[in-house]
Amino acid sequence: MESVKLMKEISEIVSTARRMILDQRRIIDELLNHNPKFTTGEKVYTVVMTNDGAYRTVGEMTIGKSTVSIVDSPGIEGSEHFDNYKPQKSREESYMCVETGIGSGSVYDVSHLHSSREEAEQAAIAMMESERSTKQ
Repeated sequence: MESVKLMKEISEIVSTARRMILDQRRIIDELLNHNPKFTTGEKVYTVVMTNDGAYRTVGEMTIGKSTVSIVDSPGIEGSEHFDNYKPQKSREESYMCVETGIGSGSVYDVSHLHSSREEAEQAAIAMMESERSTKQ
């Protein structure tokens, strides 16, 4: 009787340990795959909205700081009151450029940064067309 109880406890410990190892592996895999798209010192082109609501490209900028924020929250089980208590998963990537200031300058979302001027111009055209179609 005692040995059956002991075997059950050992089985539960092993099962918990396996879950913890799998969780750790998943976290490591996610961290390894969450490198920023651009690196410090890299030249990029930005797409920004002007005061009149039009999108335009800006000349070449230099990445000075990159920030990747990963949220992987299991949430609070049974809580339906607030959205921030529910399970969440997100990845946000933002940059600051040398030309607009590091620490107190403009913050650019990764979707507004591009490797070439041509890529930035195509993105600006797509943004304007998308904006027009939502207004109609």
